[in-house]
Amino acid sequence: MKYPMKRVSILMFAGLVAISTPGLAQTGDASGMNKDTHSHGASHAATYQAEGTVKKIDAAAGAAMIAHGPVPSLKWPPMTMSFDVRDKKLLQNLKTEQRIRFEFVIEGKRYVITSLAAGDKR
Repeated sequence: MKYPMKRVSILMFAGLVAISTPGLAQTGDASGMNKDTHSHGASHAATYQAEGTVKKIDAAAGAAMIAHGPVPSLKWPPMTMSFDVRDKKLLQNLKTEQRIRFEFVIEGKRYVITSLAAGDKR
């Protein structure tokens, strides 16, 4: 069976788009992504690292106010902000003005610490 050249070209183009689209999505820069696209408990959620100083602890709410340094992977400058914790036990040994290193994820509009350690890399 013979196909007109125009039809073959359209089919080939559609096939190339279908094959190449997943690769393009995976190689894009994630820093411009809207944080609202991260779903709660998603196994593919990115983890970010930061260092900072604990300014306030709210054990009942499971949160801490932290003055952190820059987070290059998110293009964040140094700032002070509130973080929730995945497990309230992480707050048990924290003290205000303590230096910490921590990892966090973005879940919707929440910044959630998943692990932390006292001290800094200096």
